[in-house]
Amino acid sequence: LRLHLSSSRATGYKGVQQCPSGRFHAGHRVDGRRVCYGTFDTAVEAAVAYAKAVGEAATAPAAEEAGPSAANARVVGRKRPREEEEQRQEEEEQQQQQQQGS
Repeated sequence: LRLHLSSSRATGYKGVQQCPSGRFHAGHRVDGRRVCYGTFDTAVEAAVAYAKAVGEAATAPAAEEAGPSAANARVVGRKRPREEEEQRQEEEEQQQQQQQGS
């Protein structure tokens, strides 16, 4: 297991932030969404959770195969506004095509 060190982060670890409560949060972003691996008492515990999840995600294509840390991760957030707009436009075009075909 390799911890991801970061000189630019206050905690010293990539993917780890300190919460206002003093605890440490492990997570990162995937396709514009936040993926949370949990909140921990120490920065090292959070860094280990991040390293396990990132390492497992890189070696296994599905979360079920990646083990408990990746399978239990929460995805937080929503699609980017541009993606939402593009999806809405596509749906409108499909509806118009269906109406013209009827």
